[in-house]
Amino acid sequence: MAAIQRFPRSQSVALFSGVSRKGYELSNIIKPDDAERFHCNICKFLARDPLELKHCGSILCTDCFNDFCNKVSSFSNGKLKCPVNDGELFHYLDCVRLMDSSKCAYGLYAEIDLKCANACGAVLSAGSMSEHENWECPKRVVECAHLGCHVHLPNSEMGPHIESCEHRLIFCSLCGLPRKFLGRHTCVTEMRKTMERMQ
Repeated sequence: MAAIQRFPRSQSVALFSGVSRKGYELSNIIKPDDAERFHCNICKFLARDPLELKHCGSILCTDCFNDFCNKVSSFSNGKLKCPVNDGELFHYLDCVRLMDSSKCAYGLYAEIDLKCANACGAVLSAGSMSEHENWECPKRVVECAHLGCHVHLPNSEMGPHIESCEHRLIFCSLCGLPRKFLGRHTCVTEMRKTMERMQ
């Protein structure tokens, strides 16, 4: 059995760690008939960050393909069993981003109008929806930036939490050292003053 071969970043799709996201819900597509050819052959939704398997023309979400590859225990000579066509072998380099394999097809995909899955009211093209969901949507769920805090809230509600988070660091006015907001702090400067008074 051959060792697991990882995808070279420069040549193919990188395997991402983190939360896997399936395709866009079909109910969020404004004109569903325009999107049928771009349904992911694994999750059956509109492909998110679409890839094309060149050997068969199937469309897949990037995360669906990465999940599939992460489940494969081994493959040799860069060949995988196709997740769509009854296990037909294909080389992993034959899976390319749709925008790189067919500019015309990607142009059609990018023009499909979708409602934001976070229900913020935005209607955007499939080509710009990923950026909206990741960076712009006021209702996207984000994690608190303070170390040790694992609170997840809509971005529009995160500001007040960050200001009062029990894990935020504040700086001591006497010694300047950072300490946790509600943590106990024995200030070095205060200890010196106490020691000087005792002598």
